[in-house]
Amino acid sequence: MRTDRTSVPQGSANGTMGALYWPRNDDMTNYLNPNGSQRVFPGGNDNPYWTIQNKPITSGINRFIGIANINYNPFSFLNLTYRLGTDLYTENFKAVRMPGTLEADALKGAIGQNTNTNQITTSTFIATAKKTFWDDYNFSLAIGNNIENTRVQTLTANAINFIDPTFPSINNTVATDRSVSETLNRRRIVGVFGDFNFDWKNIIYVNLRARNDWTSTIPVGDNAFFYPAISTSVVLTDLLKELKLKSDDQIFSYGKIRAAYSNVGKDAPPHVTTTSLAAVTNTFTINPRGFITNANNPFGNPMLVPEFTRAFEVGADLRFVKNRFGIDFTYYRSKSDNQILATRVPPSAGAFLTYLNGGAIQNKGIEVVLNAQAIVKKDFKWTIDINFAHNKSIVKELPGALDRVELSDAWVAANVAQGAGFLNGSLFGINGNVWKRNAQGQLLLGNNGYPQVQVAYANIGDRNPDFTSGITNTFNYKNFALSFMVDIRVGGDVFNATENSLVRSGLSTKTLDRGSKVFDGIIESTGLPSTLSVPLNQNYYQTIYASQGYDFVEDGSWYRLRYATLTYNMPSSFLAKTKLKGLAFTVTGRNLILITKYSGVDPEVSGSGAGVGGSGSFGFDNLGIPATRGIDMGLRLTF
Repeated sequence: MRTDRTSVPQGSANGTMGALYWPRNDDMTNYLNPNGSQRVFPGGNDNPYWTIQNKPITSGINRFIGIANINYNPFSFLNLTYRLGTDLYTENFKAVRMPGTLEADALKGAIGQNTNTNQITTSTFIATAKKTFWDDYNFSLAIGNNIENTRVQTLTANAINFIDPTFPSINNTVATDRSVSETLNRRRIVGVFGDFNFDWKNIIYVNLRARNDWTSTIPVGDNAFFYPAISTSVVLTDLLKELKLKSDDQIFSYGKIRAAYSNVGKDAPPHVTTTSLAAVTNTFTINPRGFITNANNPFGNPMLVPEFTRAFEVGADLRFVKNRFGIDFTYYRSKSDNQILATRVPPSAGAFLTYLNGGAIQNKGIEVVLNAQAIVKKDFKWTIDINFAHNKSIVKELPGALDRVELSDAWVAANVAQGAGFLNGSLFGINGNVWKRNAQGQLLLGNNGYPQVQVAYANIGDRNPDFTSGITNTFNYKNFALSFMVDIRVGGDVFNATENSLVRSGLSTKTLDRGSKVFDGIIESTGLPSTLSVPLNQNYYQTIYASQGYDFVEDGSWYRLRYATLTYNMPSSFLAKTKLKGLAFTVTGRNLILITKYSGVDPEVSGSGAGVGGSGSFGFDNLGIPATRGIDMGLRLTF
C-alpha cells in the first residue's frame, strides 16, 4: 500500500494563522513583487499564497502487512495454532522553505528530510483443548506464547542556505550547513498466557485468564510482571427455565448478568531507563573529553517498575415483551497504580523530563443502552436506540510533591494553555495562564495600572464532558428505510485558541472596546486601589489580554445530526428476474446540523490531531478544521 500527501505548514504565522495576521485592506493573492520576490509588510509574516507555492510539505508512506497462519488438530479435542505477522511501513517526509521566507532560520532557504522505518512483528502460538463432560459441562483451556518485537529507525537530515536559490536539495548546500542524525528505538516483550473457560448448559459461564510478560524496557529484576483476570456471567432466563420457574418469553424475554475483575500490567517506553548522549563532544571545559548529555531526551531512571491497572465491571442485559424492549447497563471502576509518567525536572538535572513511577488515576463510569421496537406493523416499523455514557477520570496520586502532570503534548496560543492532569482533579484538565490575584481574589495590578500574568499556571477548565449520548431512529416502510442519529455531548470545556489568535490579530469582537478602563484591583507595589485609567489599545489586547487563558475557555456542549441515511431495497419480484439476492440504493448525509453555544466553528475539533501523545488534544480548538459535511450515494449488491 502507498499513501501520498502534500500540505503546507500551519501555525507560527503560516497557513490559516498567517491569513489572520494579514492586513484586511490588502489583497493577499497579490503575493509577488515585480522582480519576483515575495511581497511582504515590514515585521509581517509570509504571505499565505506565497507559502502554498514555496513552503511545501510532502509525505509518502509505503506499507506492507504480512500474515501467516498454521492450524493443526492432532486430536479431536486439541487444536494447535501458530500465527506470524509483520506490519512494516516506511515514511519519507520532506519540508521545504524556499529563499525569500521571513522565517529567521531559513532566509536563504532550508530543507528537512526524514525517513522513518517502523516494523512490528508478532509471533503467537496457542494450544487449545476443548472437552464436554456428562453433556452439560463444557471446558476449554488455551495456553500459549506471544512475542512482539518493535523496531523504529529514523534518519533525519537538515540543511540551510541554498547555493542555487531555485533548487531545494540538501546537496545544494555546503557541508557546514548540513546536519544528519539517526535514532533507533527497539522494544521486545515476551509473554506466556493461559485462558480457561467453563460453562454449564450454556447458562453459567466462568472465565479465568492469566499472563506473565518479560519486557526489554524495564531493568532486569523488575521486568517480569504477572496479571490475572476473572469474569463470570449467568443467563437468567435460561436458568429460570432450567429450574422450572419460567415457561415462556412473553414478558421477560432474555436476561443476563455479568461481572469481571482484571489486573493488567504495562511496561515503560523504550530507552527511558538510561540517560542518552548527544551527538556532540565536550569541547568547552578545561579537560574536554567524551559525549555530553542529550538534554532533549528524558533523563534516565533505572528504578522504573511496571504499572498496573485494576478494573472491576458489572452489567446486565435485559429484554422484554418478545425482545421488543431492552436495556444493557454497565458500571465500571478502575485504578491505575505506579503509573509511569513523564514529568518535568529542573534543567540542572541535564534534561527537561524524566520518567517516574508514582501516579495513580481512578476511572469510573456507567454505560447504558436502551433499545425499543416502538411500532411494529405489517408495512411499517419504528425502532429506536439510545446510548448514554458518563465517565470520570480523577488523578489520585502524583510522584513527590507534584500537584499536576502535563500529560498532553498539546500547547496552544503561544503556550497560554496546555493539557494537564491535576492532583485530586480531572485527568483531562486545562493548564493555563491567569492574571495575578491576592488571597481575596483581587487583581494585583502593575504600576502602569494593567493586570499582570501570574507566574504559575492554573487549572482553568476540564475537557471531559459530563456525559455523552446518541439517539438513533430507524423507520422502515415497505422497501424504504430512513435512519438518522442525533449525537449529544453535555459539558466539557474547550479552549478556543482560534479566538485567541483573532484577538492578537485584532479580528475578534472581544477587541471592539477601544476606550479606556480603570481595572478593579490594587497596585501590587503599593497595596492601594488603582485609580489609573488605561487605554484598551492594540498593545493591551495583544500582549496582556491574549496572554491569559481564562476568558478563552468555553462550554463545548453540542447537539448534532451526525448522519441521516435513506435506503431503497429493490422488491423481491424484481430480483427474481436477475441473479441477485439483494439490490439497495442509499443516500447518506453526514454532519448535517450542529446546535451549540460554542462561539467557534465546531467544538469537536482537535487542536493538534490524533498524533498528540498523553491525554491528546481534544478540547483545544487551534485553528482546526471541522468534520466535513457531505452527501454519499451508494449501491449495494448481494449475490
